[in-house]
Amino acid sequence: MIDKLNRARAEGLDITADVYPYTFYESTMRILFAKRDFDNRESAEYALTELVYPDGLTISHYGPDPSLIGKTIAEIAAARGKDPATVLMDLIREDEDETDSAIGVAMSQPDVNRLMQWEHSNICSDGELIDGHPRGRGAFARILAYYVRSQGILDLETAIHKMTQLSALHMGFKNRGVIKSGAIADLVLFDPERIQDNATMEDINRLSSGISKVWVGGELVYSEKKSTGLRSGKIIRRDD
Repeated sequence: MIDKLNRARAEGLDITADVYPYTFYESTMRILFAKRDFDNRESAEYALTELVYPDGLTISHYGPDPSLIGKTIAEIAAARGKDPATVLMDLIREDEDETDSAIGVAMSQPDVNRLMQWEHSNICSDGELIDGHPRGRGAFARILAYYVRSQGILDLETAIHKMTQLSALHMGFKNRGVIKSGAIADLVLFDPERIQDNATMEDINRLSSGISKVWVGGELVYSEKKSTGLRSGKIIRRDD
């Protein structure tokens, strides 16, 4: 894939990529069907052999039957006496309000490492604070703790650049992601030797450690392990 991206850039296409520091994702089960053909057995079987395995897809939210939360497609299939592809189609069909979400182990660590190192990849979280994935509170600290300090996949400067200036440049945001006179003061004061992601699948709400202070738009919003109560963030638009 990296070779394809590089060829596209060599041909003049300003293509980039986003990568985050986990080998598992959270989303609706519907994303496994590229053609949105949720009753197509061939598509369901392809999804559970080429995209994610039945024992690697765990229900994290399911409106029609909350008792399924925490169970894998393989476990549900065994309980229902059906094959995994049939169960996947059944669960989607039964969820008429489209409330489902699932955790899928669908990436390999070497692939994540390689894409992380590609010079045009941005580091992101792809998350929020209300889903069932630790990325919302742990993604960026995990970059610094695991990929920089523990594994040496990236050096500290490159990691910070990918999380800040490079992402801002690719999105067309001006005066962000850098520390200089006249730039927007979005800053994080952290200890490179102590920063650590603590959020897990079992407890997604645990805050990262090793972060002393956070400023958003020049306003101190986090200090002494708690929010200051200020909400200085705003929607950022291209060319702002």
